[in-house]
Amino acid sequence: MDLTTQGSTSADAGSTAKAVHTYLLTPGNGTVEIDIACEAPKLKTLMFSPEHQALVALDQCDCEIIDTETAELDALVEALNDAQQHKLRAQEEGRGINRAKITVRAAKAALRDRLEALSSGSGAGANTWYELHSIETAGQVRFVPGNILDAADRNRFFRLVDEPDAENAFKSFRDADGNIDASKFKNAFTETSASIKAEWKLVDETGQVPTRVLANAVSPAIASLLNDELEALDSVIAEWNKTLNWQTQQYQSQHERAVKYLKEDPFSHELFGRAKVLCQQIWQDDSPINGVNYDAVSDDDNIAARQRLADIVAEKPLPPARWTASAEANLMRYSKGVTVSANFDPLKGVLAGEAKAEFEFALAEARLEGSVYYPHEEGLPVGPRVRVKTRSHRWAVFDRCLPDNVHFDTNSEFMRLYQVGELVSAFGHWGLLKRTLNDRYKLMILGHTDLVGENDYNQALSLRRAQVAYGLLTRNPTPWVGMFELGYWGETERQYMIEHSSGQESDPPHNLIQRYFEGCENRFALLGNHLLPQLTDQAFAMTYLIPRGELEPVINVETQERMNRRVEFVVLEAVEETVETVDRKLDLGHMRAKFEGQVSGFAGVNLSLAAEVSVDVSGGELTLANKDDVQEGNREQASTSVGGAQAEAFIGAKIEAGLAAELDWKQPQGDEQSQQGEGQDFLALGTVGYLVSGHVGLALNGKFKVGFDREIKRFVIKLEASLCLGPGVGGKFEATVDAKQVWNFISLVHHQLLSQDFNWVDMFEDGVYDRFVAWSYELINKGYWFPGLQLRAGAEIAYQAISLLDRVQSFGDDFYAYEENSESLHALIQYISQYSVELKYAPPEVKGRILYRLINEPRHIWRDWSFGVGIDMDQPRERAVLHLLRQGVETKREYLEVLEHTLGESRSGRSLSQRCQDASDAQQALMRYMSDREDLEGLANWWDSLPDVSQCTCSLNDLTVNPFNR
Repeated sequence: MDLTTQGSTSADAGSTAKAVHTYLLTPGNGTVEIDIACEAPKLKTLMFSPEHQALVALDQCDCEIIDTETAELDALVEALNDAQQHKLRAQEEGRGINRAKITVRAAKAALRDRLEALSSGSGAGANTWYELHSIETAGQVRFVPGNILDAADRNRFFRLVDEPDAENAFKSFRDADGNIDASKFKNAFTETSASIKAEWKLVDETGQVPTRVLANAVSPAIASLLNDELEALDSVIAEWNKTLNWQTQQYQSQHERAVKYLKEDPFSHELFGRAKVLCQQIWQDDSPINGVNYDAVSDDDNIAARQRLADIVAEKPLPPARWTASAEANLMRYSKGVTVSANFDPLKGVLAGEAKAEFEFALAEARLEGSVYYPHEEGLPVGPRVRVKTRSHRWAVFDRCLPDNVHFDTNSEFMRLYQVGELVSAFGHWGLLKRTLNDRYKLMILGHTDLVGENDYNQALSLRRAQVAYGLLTRNPTPWVGMFELGYWGETERQYMIEHSSGQESDPPHNLIQRYFEGCENRFALLGNHLLPQLTDQAFAMTYLIPRGELEPVINVETQERMNRRVEFVVLEAVEETVETVDRKLDLGHMRAKFEGQVSGFAGVNLSLAAEVSVDVSGGELTLANKDDVQEGNREQASTSVGGAQAEAFIGAKIEAGLAAELDWKQPQGDEQSQQGEGQDFLALGTVGYLVSGHVGLALNGKFKVGFDREIKRFVIKLEASLCLGPGVGGKFEATVDAKQVWNFISLVHHQLLSQDFNWVDMFEDGVYDRFVAWSYELINKGYWFPGLQLRAGAEIAYQAISLLDRVQSFGDDFYAYEENSESLHALIQYISQYSVELKYAPPEVKGRILYRLINEPRHIWRDWSFGVGIDMDQPRERAVLHLLRQGVETKREYLEVLEHTLGESRSGRSLSQRCQDASDAQQALMRYMSDREDLEGLANWWDSLPDVSQCTCSLNDLTVNPFNR
């Protein structure tokens, strides 16, 4: 049986007569006409829909249905808010957390179920949420699901304009200042109200709404408006203008900040990016910075161009504030109203249940602007696994290569001619031995005593015997001079040397010892060839003087035994080089992202009320996504490009983010600074979204890398997004290092190198570490390094430091091809003396280059001419060496790395043997320069204080043997 409407008639305006509706009933083959009389609907109230720019006529039944539906929805939202607040309290108190989480999930599910019908479809356009503004009471807004009212119903919706713009409501009524013009709105209201009165049969023959209608239907305020008494609209329009004016103030604030950034001096890439983002938020595609490149306004030569750009931005009129009336904006405004009624401040909302947020709510555009820490204020501990390469070089004793020893008199370390003869005998085949080993050898001298006497005395005596043998082999008189100065030798030894050389009574010790060395050479010569070998420092191992005391007697007797009082010579041969690569966990401390900017067209129910929301960067851009979808791997449906071109429905609204971010870092606990109460605050490492280039979004090889963007000439910190944003977040997070973050970035690199004891760490992309080293060296040369790292502040010096990267290739060449510069060395010595603590942050390669300059550039002309008054004119440089090592080198392994790079120029492709050789050469050069007893004692004490995290790879020796004890 079909039931169809044939037609209907309505009663006269305001009467109580029944409306007659005629229906055709067609049972079987016949048709029966039935007349059903029912009461005609009566107008209850009028409201205004900004989205449709329409007056909406509602009867009593409409109002009751809306009240019922919205009351249920309000209750669900408030329940979710209450559950979330209970969860936060439980987390603070540390109890009942699981139960609170279950309550939140249940509240979310209930709200989801209610909104599911309105959230179906592939985009936000499938959602219908109407805002209905009261025209009786200013500021009163009803939020109406679209399944209750159909905007196509001509009996309900009466449009004030023909083509409404939901993204810019009130557009037709704005004046030159951007405010809603009351007269324009009232004129449109008067014209439209005539249609309402006619459609609802409200007027009599005079064109007025009769009194009986007022009594039975609409309120007096609505009746007055329908009778063209429109003064009540003034307060409503004023409330709308108040909202728009607040948005205009936000524009003005953004405008002022953009101009300030453009005029700031020094000017950085990040400042330009921040100004560009702000202009984009104000003018969108009409931004005056669109199409302007940083290079065009960055250099000193372009100051005038930057000033012109700042003037253009300053003079550009602000656009009128937009009233966004889309479904998404409606939802955001609705959630704000509900949460306010629940005594919850949406300006300090919660994202993902834990992230602290500080947002300003722009009611007209339904846009949140501010910042939020993600995943929460405390950040996440970050520990990616990376490859660490350790080098090892195995040295073996070349058996019986120097079998003969040199023996000493009791309680003596002095070498008479017969003992020199033993030395000649021991090195009788030295030339053949070197050729056999292809110069891949290192020599050590071991001193011994007999078993008579105290252990400590014998230990010191054995070291002096090794030092004396070393001095004669290298023709270095310093160890012998020390014996006189320390009182071990006196007139007996002096007279012996005079008798067996060309020495004179008037000769000072240094000259007399040199004459004695010459006498030994002449005594042991054959056909004009000296048999006494003369070795260079390069022939010796890094730790080459080994005091053994009475530990290894040849004859085990506790009496005086000449065979035990000896020095022996041990040759080490490089027999194996190995490189081991292992995966190790880097302790990067804690990281968090501080998102800045604005969230527009986003589901306010989720942001303000802490429904689970996540961040997704799988497409190389910052976007917001449904956390549940991301965790389930459904990122294609959850993610969206910035701007919402492919926005996805999410409980009633699309997800759209216009965000930039800052990557923050806090040093690991247990770090030296942390133990001293320093380094506890988060430090900025880089930014996302302010410095943009074509390299953004490229593949990340590994979980954590430091790269270099050649287009914008900045270092880029790359890591899997889940490491700093939390589990389930896809893609990678790329933070660009600019002036604000430069010193913290240097600290991060140093901390990671130190954590792996300066072994090779796979945390840099190809070629990037070399750039970092060259840049660090240039920072020191220019004087930026020391005050910058000490103060961690000062825009000028930070800008100068980061600006050096604009010519990274040129100073890279300077680093690899060393040139002497005495003037810059003098400044460097001053900086080291003033800021020595900051030396530790420099890479070992840089410390090695500095050490080379300190000990190899020409000394002061008066250094070796003290005129008997004990003045060392080169003392400032020697102190700089001590400061460099004591403050700058933190482990024995790092010291080896420094020695390997104590070179006049960078050498690539060196074998491990060559690196070890270079380290030994540098050690000997350092010992020659720091030959004063006071300096050597200082270095020896420093060495003993260094931690031994991993073993030295350049010799077989125990690192507990101090190489500075000579």
